[in-house]
Amino acid sequence: MGEYDVEAVRMQPGLQPPIASWPNAVTALRTAAAMAIGTAALAQRSVTLLVVAYGIYWIGDILDGWLARRLDQETRLGAVFDLVADRASCAILAGGLLTLRPELWPAIAVFLLQFMVVDCLASLSFLHWPLVSYNYFYRVDRRVWLLNWSPVAKVSNTIAVVIVVGASWLELALAVAIAQLGLKVWTAARVWQLMLQPAQRLASDPTGSRSGTVRRSRTCSVLPVAIAPTYTATAPTAKPPKASIR
Repeated sequence: MGEYDVEAVRMQPGLQPPIASWPNAVTALRTAAAMAIGTAALAQRSVTLLVVAYGIYWIGDILDGWLARRLDQETRLGAVFDLVADRASCAILAGGLLTLRPELWPAIAVFLLQFMVVDCLASLSFLHWPLVSYNYFYRVDRRVWLLNWSPVAKVSNTIAVVIVVGASWLELALAVAIAQLGLKVWTAARVWQLMLQPAQRLASDPTGSRSGTVRRSRTCSVLPVAIAPTYTATAPTAKPPKASIR
């Protein structure tokens, strides 16, 4: 990529894969299926349908991310689409769970606050930096990434959700939900502090695939990339025009 950073350049509007991609198609299909079956589970108070809906949601969420990386089709639009789709699915599924286990309403309420509001805000913060998605947040703050979006953190979050859903004790489910909320509140506060700091170069890739200071595209700054003009690259090393704020 010449003098431009890979993650910085690939996210530019003229260089991204089209919206009609396999990862986005999987996201759309798994969301539609999970919400439809979840709504049926809500209406019929069916445990079986709710389990199927949760399965479609989780398997589909893993599959679309894997495809995006495998096919090199990760985009900022796809990341936001996935994030919104996750919350649309969880809203319906949480409603279905609430009809089946109304005694868990305090834990479900805390979980929805955490996932639908606080975590959503923190996850969308990657748009402030020239990153393809929050999966690359280690280049801004490694500790935040480790606790929220690293593979270990994602597995831990899934286990926490399973505990909230399947716990026989309300106290256990509520404790796990509150712990998650506390982590996400800290994350949002930390990210807000980072956003208020002066613009800095992103950290070098900790995997060792790149050495030295990461260089950034001229249109990539701490401002959202939406202000950058759309352009089409004629060569991998082509320099994009300077961004102008309207």
